[in-house]
Amino acid sequence: MNLIFTCDWHISDDTPEDLTYGLQIIRDACTLALAHKCSHIVVAGDFFHYKHKLSPRLLVAVQETLRWVRRQGVGVIVIPGNHDRPDSNDPNWTPLLLFKQDCILVNESRILVEPDCVIAMVPWFAPDKYREEVKAVAHQCLGYNVPRILISHVSIQEGKVSPSNTRLTTPIKLADLLPGIWNGGIYLGDYHAAQELPGAVGMYGGAPAPKTFGDFDCLGMWRIGPHFQDKQLLQMPTRYPQFKSWRVDEPTDLPLQGYDSRDKNRVFVNDKMAVTVSYHYPGAR
Repeated sequence: MNLIFTCDWHISDDTPEDLTYGLQIIRDACTLALAHKCSHIVVAGDFFHYKHKLSPRLLVAVQETLRWVRRQGVGVIVIPGNHDRPDSNDPNWTPLLLFKQDCILVNESRILVEPDCVIAMVPWFAPDKYREEVKAVAHQCLGYNVPRILISHVSIQEGKVSPSNTRLTTPIKLADLLPGIWNGGIYLGDYHAAQELPGAVGMYGGAPAPKTFGDFDCLGMWRIGPHFQDKQLLQMPTRYPQFKSWRVDEPTDLPLQGYDSRDKNRVFVNDKMAVTVSYHYPGAR
């Protein structure tokens, strides 16, 4: 097994720039897959940013980009996250169904048996249903005497939450994922900061690029093998905007060291310095 693991792309078209970078994330994943001889990319949830506001332009652009990836000989496996499931009365409905011809949509929990491992993939579900799904796939995987891997999208209490995450209390704990079963590792999407799970039993992949001010540890994408120790952080081929904050109180605080107009910059400034900062850094907030 040799896969590109990634998650939390949150593609939107709020602005032309947002759409451009969202589509580029898809292309970058393909570039990394080809460079590291990975046949598939696994996206562990929150492919889209908005549950309801999905424009025709966005959907067509994503479909065309996924078709481009397919033409490169790389498969895309998408596991829906909470942002990809807008109807609480019909949790299996997702706009990702539009792309069934262009990706492998894991809309229901399933296991994938490889020669060197078995992989369980579990989409986002409400907590009680989610626990049931994890137990079911764990029971199926126990019969395989090879590394067992869980890839899923879920919030757990033990994780570190970024500013761009929705700050909701989750009843799910690491123990609910039955970590003792997954001797090949647990790979999760949802929290945007890349982080290892307690006990080094797995990790959150983290968003490949920051989403707002204060986001941290958005490191890139990962190449993963059948053992958790096989994971490798891959830097993104494209430079994505960083979110940087500055403070200017006196003339000696200028110039801003490391300022880059390609980033999202905001400057906290007093009335005395406001005109000067606006003049020298017109693109900053």
